Amino acid sequence: MNKKIVLLLLLLSTVMLQCKSKLSLTEDLVPSNYDPGNPDGIAGDTQLKVVKGTASAGQPGEDIENSFDGDQSTIYHSPWNNTKFPVHLTYQFAEAQNVDYLVYKPRPSGDNGLFGQFELWYLPNGSTVYQKIAEYDFKEENKLSTIVFKKQLKDVVAFKFVVKSGKNNFVSCSEMEFYRKGEDLQELANIFADKICTELKNGVTAEQVNSMQNPFFRTIAQSMLHDKYPREFRVQEYQAYPTIETTARALKTSGYNPFENPTGIYFSSESDAVILVDDTKGEPISLRVHDFNGNRDGYYPLQSGLNKIKLTNSGLGYINFFTDNYKSVQSVKIHIPSAKVNGYFDKTKHTAADWNRLLNASISGFFDIKGNYINLAYTTAELKQYCTDGLELINVYDEITKMEYDIMGLTKYNRIPKNHMFARTVESGLFADGWGAGFARDFMNELANPEKAKTGGSWAIAHELGHVNQIRPGLKWVSTTEVTNNIYSALVRYHFTPNNMPLEHERVNDGDNNNVLGGRFNSFLNYGVVKGEQWLCQRGQDKMEGYENGGDHFVKLCPLWQLLLYYRVAEGTPWRKPDWYADIAEIVRNTNESGMSDGQLQLNFMKNVCNIVKEDLSDFFVKVGMLKPIDKDMDDYARAQLTISQADCDQLKQYAKRYKKPASPIIYYMTANSLDAFQKRLPVAGSYNQGVSVDPVKGTGKISHNVWKNVTVFETYQGPELIKVAMVGTDSEDRSTTLVHYPTGATRIEAVAWDGQRTLVYGQR
Repeated sequence: MNKKIVLLLLLLSTVMLQCKSKLSLTEDLVPSNYDPGNPDGIAGDTQLKVVKGTASAGQPGEDIENSFDGDQSTIYHSPWNNTKFPVHLTYQFAEAQNVDYLVYKPRPSGDNGLFGQFELWYLPNGSTVYQKIAEYDFKEENKLSTIVFKKQLKDVVAFKFVVKSGKNNFVSCSEMEFYRKGEDLQELANIFADKICTELKNGVTAEQVNSMQNPFFRTIAQSMLHDKYPREFRVQEYQAYPTIETTARALKTSGYNPFENPTGIYFSSESDAVILVDDTKGEPISLRVHDFNGNRDGYYPLQSGLNKIKLTNSGLGYINFFTDNYKSVQSVKIHIPSAKVNGYFDKTKHTAADWNRLLNASISGFFDIKGNYINLAYTTAELKQYCTDGLELINVYDEITKMEYDIMGLTKYNRIPKNHMFARTVESGLFADGWGAGFARDFMNELANPEKAKTGGSWAIAHELGHVNQIRPGLKWVSTTEVTNNIYSALVRYHFTPNNMPLEHERVNDGDNNNVLGGRFNSFLNYGVVKGEQWLCQRGQDKMEGYENGGDHFVKLCPLWQLLLYYRVAEGTPWRKPDWYADIAEIVRNTNESGMSDGQLQLNFMKNVCNIVKEDLSDFFVKVGMLKPIDKDMDDYARAQLTISQADCDQLKQYAKRYKKPASPIIYYMTANSLDAFQKRLPVAGSYNQGVSVDPVKGTGKISHNVWKNVTVFETYQGPELIKVAMVGTDSEDRSTTLVHYPTGATRIEAVAWDGQRTLVYGQR
């Protein structure tokens, strides 16, 4: 072979080996999957240790030391009795410090003592006189609050807070923390295109990246250089939301979701979290790390730029970005290159095809699901077991939440909040609290299954969310805590399963120890309407004894459900006003009810209904027991006196006379089973003594609806006295018959039409 060719081949082989060597070296520096490095080389902000504190007054056991012990579960609290303002709180360092900002962490639960207005002073080194910094107002809101000083305060020995106001006239604090900012890493500006390191600069080479001094950011840059950096959850835009207190005050509801802005990142206790934050425009932003299993919380303030945080608890991360400036404040871009990705499902970003990918990659016991109106934090294991389509699931919850907004008038009056509602899995119970709804793990077989959530689960979902959405106190007075929330449940359940309603179709005690389908409604008809018991004090399945000061909660719901059926659900009628409850809710939201008694609230409700539907419903309210004198200490979660005098009743009756009477004089007999007769205004059809069988031994009768049609209820009489009522379809799964009472001494059965006309069915008048 020609020597020149041999030499050329040898030279080419050497070059190829060198290139391969360099390529291997570069590839060896890049892991196949991004794994956050050790952030030890990052200084981060320094928390300054408080060694001593004083309080002008405090509650024994809740001393000032609790506010700088590093434990967010302990608090300082002013005296429970007779807190005198202003309250002076001081925090002292072991030696003089340069301070850039401070953080107030409110109590982890409850709201007594949340900071309102206060003065802030500091003591310079070598001086005995405090110098005033400024006056502030934390507005008694339950959120982490940060004060960033315009210029770093030099040589500070101590701070003093002169607190002038606090929630419910108390002062409390979980932790008061003071910080000095760390120095930014200068080399990052040469590598990354932005301050929060989300992209490499154009033209950055492997040699530049591999020569970076900081190994943590070098790993990030190497992954980005080879398009292997997982941005989906590590780099996100987070929106500003109204404060929970502001929304609750505007809607007169309980608090909405405190877990907005899920990061999809799982943080571990005792680790260092690195978080890069774009310009916050001076708005307070913090990281909330929450463990739903142990119900432990950690709040960590975030500043624009590089944040390095020592975590004291484990859990999923959420960006707390609550501000009353939410309409004008732009979203903030945040980069979280540390910790582990857990992910979440967001219906605005993800499709049904993404569900299994995201859920199966979850590393935490909980998984977040974001909807348009509600967010969920459900247990991962149960979601994997019961939910094959997360998009369908969140669509069901969104539909239920939107229905509640429609019912309470938020849609009509353009009041739908930006805040989401919230539900999460808990170990036991079904309840609502200041966070939203808690649903037991044992119920996830229904509540995490989209189809079952629409059927059997819809009542429970709407019930607990309904507690949050109860408008207080105007539509939530004593003994209605478990009633007006079920207005949402009844309408939601009717939307999904109109032929499977708890009031009409559940087999329970009818008040007379007969377990029949429709027992709830029959209990109301016989103890409320026939026997004339006061509303809220009527016998039923869940309160068969001792119901005189607060009866069965479902029986209490019946007359409200009747009004909803008559004015909202029944279609094609001249009296239909589908938004009547929404209109009343709006009236109540705009009514100053301070100082009103529970009796006045009940009277106002009846007056508002008459005004909205423009009909005189006084006869209905009397018949169902709502417009009757009462003076009782009523049972509820908190007892209260309910007083309505005869004069109050007479005054309301006189007021209602300005309107005409409703077309139906027997709305108090209406049920979902008789809806068709009302909305089509059908006369009763039937033949006397036909389609009726009476069992004198059992004291009952059965009436066939092949013969008797368009009936609302059947009345049983003993001479001139009405002794029993049975709603149409009682104890019949397909509503083809009605079981009626016909005891010894009964003389006749009447079929009642929607307009009050009665037709003799059996016996003699």
